[in-house]
Amino acid sequence: MQEEFSTHPIEIWTQLRQGADENWDPVSMRQVWDCPITKSYSTVGKYAEYQSKSFQVTSFIKEMLKNNFSHLQITFMNSLALKRTARNQE
Repeated sequence: MQEEFSTHPIEIWTQLRQGADENWDPVSMRQVWDCPITKSYSTVGKYAEYQSKSFQVTSFIKEMLKNNFSHLQITFMNSLALKRTARNQE
């Protein structure tokens, strides 16, 4: 679709993520009945590029978090092993 219709105009509706039972107006910060949205305009090609970059950033962040968590987990396990060794030598 991106290759064939890259210059085709599209309308993008963005809705804030909110709890199921709550709708908050982002400007007045009060609860409202309707669910506020914003509209913007782009092309299929530009939106596809945005989606691709968003996916890359999200994947990068997830990978960094996973690696940092693994590193922290290994550091923690090494710390516990050192404490056990120290206790056993006393």
